[in-house]
Amino acid sequence: MSLKRCLRSTPHIPTAILGEQHWTTKLLAMPVLRDHTCESWEWDTKAKSPDAYLSPCRQAVYFHISPLLESQGTAGVRGTKGFCYGEHYWEIEFLEPPYGSSVMVGVGTVNARLHAGEQFINLIGMDAESWGLSYKGFLWHNGRSHKYTEPFYDRNTVIGVLLDRTTGTLTFYRNGENLGLAFSDLDQVGNALYPMVSSTAPETELQLGLRTFRLSSLQERCMHTITHCLGRLGHTHLLPLPHDQHADPGALGLDVRNVSDRVLIYGRYDYGYCKTQILKSALMESLTQLQVSQCL
Repeated sequence: MSLKRCLRSTPHIPTAILGEQHWTTKLLAMPVLRDHTCESWEWDTKAKSPDAYLSPCRQAVYFHISPLLESQGTAGVRGTKGFCYGEHYWEIEFLEPPYGSSVMVGVGTVNARLHAGEQFINLIGMDAESWGLSYKGFLWHNGRSHKYTEPFYDRNTVIGVLLDRTTGTLTFYRNGENLGLAFSDLDQVGNALYPMVSSTAPETELQLGLRTFRLSSLQERCMHTITHCLGRLGHTHLLPLPHDQHADPGALGLDVRNVSDRVLIYGRYDYGYCKTQILKSALMESLTQLQVSQCL
């Protein structure tokens, strides 16, 4: 791979080449993704190793690409979105055959290391802040590893990652095949978990593919509404209050000065099938959980 290819303005992007029909077909072909909805997140330009380079669309990451230097250690990057609730699935395509000491995919908290200069290590899973799968077939967490699957050496191998924050499980897929449960008890992790990849090998190319999510409970839907509204507006007092001809907020026992009530009013039409008091309780519980997990 050349540096020119790495920094080209139109990188290899399956979504652009195959279109939405490809992802719809894939969603239907994988029963585990039933009721999932496509979502968009990217690799984070502010949360990466200096030896990780992103494509202009931030969906492809290239490691150790300097034509003058060999790899100087281990480099990582995490996604722009951390997950505190719901079920999330994403795919990583290996555009070049993996090789070297370590190339990994997995998840980590905001405290997970993203760079290890002069060290060639399994970065994702080196401590208690991350959980990873190496291309050599080993799972890593808290500095310990065990065999999980056969190694994968082929170009264009696609590794799927299924993270369920409700059940606390992490499962990997290879080219659509379920490799089995990898990690459990992730529901006990108090922080958001972010997608991560890392590599020690020069000219490693990894490409984001399908990204989906599913919200299975009322509380998860409440959390989604809260984070969506507050993330977009920035301040709770800016949440709009839609005009509801059939109900006055005061008559419903809602206080427009209270953040949960404002979100409740904002999301009223989405959850109109639910009794106001049930939804209000779910929102309050959701706010507490989101604040504890540092998602707000």
